[in-house]
Amino acid sequence: RRPNRAALFGHTLLSQQNRIGMLSQQTSQTLQTLREAVNARRTLSFSYRDLAGQQSQRVVRPLGCFFWGRVWTLAAWCESRQDFRNFRVDRIETLELMPETFRDESNKSFAQFLRQANQRLKN
Repeated sequence: RRPNRAALFGHTLLSQQNRIGMLSQQTSQTLQTLREAVNARRTLSFSYRDLAGQQSQRVVRPLGCFFWGRVWTLAAWCESRQDFRNFRVDRIETLELMPETFRDESNKSFAQFLRQANQRLKN
């Protein structure tokens, strides 16, 4: 059974944060694009700046967005790294919603992302 994409995105929380001004305009716009991509299963291309300030170009299959108390993250299958990755939304730059859609594949799914995350916690 496929997870509810709206639930994965934290739609209610995002709406509340927008109303009370907790999000910058850029973060809000980025989250709107991410939401559209998750719901429509559209590939994303963006530049990403890591903690050390290194910039990289990524092409991803977005799986869901999550709020961790201070920051939003994007869980995605990264085509560039051929693995699951989490990206801080506030470090995503030059975001582009690609015309390509993707199909769920068992080894690149949200369910597999959770299995791998759970396995890492056990180790």
